[in-house]
Amino acid sequence: MARGFQFRLRTLMIIVTLLTLPLSYVGWQAKIVRERKAVLGEAALHGCIFSLYRNRADLARGVVFPDSPIPWIRRILDDQWLDWITVPGYVTEEEFDQIRATFPEAYVERVRYHPSINALRTDPR
Repeated sequence: MARGFQFRLRTLMIIVTLLTLPLSYVGWQAKIVRERKAVLGEAALHGCIFSLYRNRADLARGVVFPDSPIPWIRRILDDQWLDWITVPGYVTEEEFDQIRATFPEAYVERVRYHPSINALRTDPR
């Protein structure tokens, strides 16, 4: 009777240990992506405007820069790179700081009045 593939318990423990590091990294990156999507959704409800443009001159010309500082594993997990976030003035300082901390690659600016933002405003703050 032929035996199937056999290995020692030590080999199994080594394989499990070696797989733990890359899988924990993927889990950590997935957690970051979930947090960023949650903050992005909350910020959109507050009327924030997001852009993939480098600056306003590029925005006017319609130039998009596809190079992303986000790691490739997070791009696979459907993370979104943002370069510029405009936050309305009625957003609290705590929420503003949370947006800045969650999107360190983005330039985050606060504006007092923006017609498209104030037209969407439903928050009484």
